Amino acid sequence: MLSILERLAAVHENLGEEAFHRACHKVRHAIAQVVLVEAERLAEVKDARRKRAVNHNKQIGT
Repeated sequence: MLSILERLAAVHENLGEEAFHRACHKVRHAIAQVVLVEAERLAEVKDARRKRAVNHNKQIGT
């Protein structure tokens, strides 16, 4: 079984320089979108936890 690097080298050779780099750009863009969505989700979770903690502390204080 070929390693990932060997497979990438074979694809690079088959596609040619320009097409390979276009494909890499599309993959980088897709990865960036996934990371952004996950980061936004985590920020929402963090904000919700913070709001719950603030409300909890208000209830304890009264």
